[in-house]
Amino acid sequence: MLNQKYIQKLLQPGLLVLFALWLVQPVYADNQEILKRGTAALEDGLYAMAHKELTEYIEKSSKKEDKARGTLLLAQVYFEEGKHEEVINLLEQFKTRGQDTDSEGGFVFWTARAEYALGRYEAVLLRLAAFETVYPDDPHRLSSFRLKQRAHLGVGNIEAALKGFKTFDKKYGDTGEGPGNLLEWAGVLIEADDRDAARVLLERLVKNHGDHPEVYQAQLWLGELEWRAGDLVPAQTRLNVLVADETIPDDVRKKGWLALAETYEQEEKFQEALEATTEAHALAVDPVELRRLS
Repeated sequence: MLNQKYIQKLLQPGLLVLFALWLVQPVYADNQEILKRGTAALEDGLYAMAHKELTEYIEKSSKKEDKARGTLLLAQVYFEEGKHEEVINLLEQFKTRGQDTDSEGGFVFWTARAEYALGRYEAVLLRLAAFETVYPDDPHRLSSFRLKQRAHLGVGNIEAALKGFKTFDKKYGDTGEGPGNLLEWAGVLIEADDRDAARVLLERLVKNHGDHPEVYQAQLWLGELEWRAGDLVPAQTRLNVLVADETIPDDVRKKGWLALAETYEQEEKFQEALEATTEAHALAVDPVELRRLS
């Protein structure tokens, strides 16, 4: 047993703090392991496990910042599960956890993402209106900017969206989200039947970001724009390169084969068109999609 003199010495203010830290250290380390497991489970799509681990992390955390971080990750679990109302409810219920922490902007952004998924575009625009100003250093800043443009499209304000795409390109075009912005911008221009402007953006994307995943979709759209403009040979050359690359996602290659089939039909090369459609069938693993192509 500890003798009386030792206890009195231990209770001195400075030593008491050190002793408390010594006791807390293994608990904190254990909690960080729980956080790692929860985060890894979320990234791997193991949502039930992520929910369990992150809930435990939140319960065991004593710091406001840690509770906020865990709550934000738990909201992302709900989002990936398609439980968008739960995301909003969770982040609204524990809104004060995020306030004045590094997670505060994340609470706003993920609430807006859930609202967008539910088709509440006006709410998204209101929530993100001043995001850049209020959270200038938040890691969700660029994503929130792009989400606003999608929300503009959702309410039918195409001009505002196009202006936003252009602004993003000027301010953040050299970031990792630059290629995605170019692709979305071009897609809106195609829908608006401004194909020449869309083609300029897509060619720029291919030229400047050749190793980015968005380039695959850009090549597909360029091929489609070429054959719709009657430039069948360039379209077929581009699309044949696209479909031959097995590292490209099957969904993009399938659409490439279908576009090739269209070009061959336009030339009345019906055998080649049939072969291209057959290749598309082979990549359409979803039964519903197979029936649509039949």
